[in-house]
Amino acid sequence: IGGVTYCRDIADIHDALVELGMEGRRRVRVADERGIDPDPDAIGPRLLILLEEVNATMRQLARYWDRIRESGDPKTSPAIDVLMEILFMGRQVRMHVL
Repeated sequence: IGGVTYCRDIADIHDALVELGMEGRRRVRVADERGIDPDPDAIGPRLLILLEEVNATMRQLARYWDRIRESGDPKTSPAIDVLMEILFMGRQVRMHVL
């Protein structure tokens, strides 16, 4: 289906969340620059992020990060940090978690 990204395993979920985090931060910058009620076209298309079993996914992300983390990397998975960010981004940046 066009416009749909389906993540089959925890590595895919991790990578998709990191990408969503970068996109979310870009959208926040645009919204900050444009002020209240920024032009939706400047922000980007609405993104609906569907998550199932969030608690289990968070645990899997933590275990995955423990396996792949290298020296100097943050202790907490960046994907977990992003997930917590996007849960609260919402309407202004047109990113919605369901």
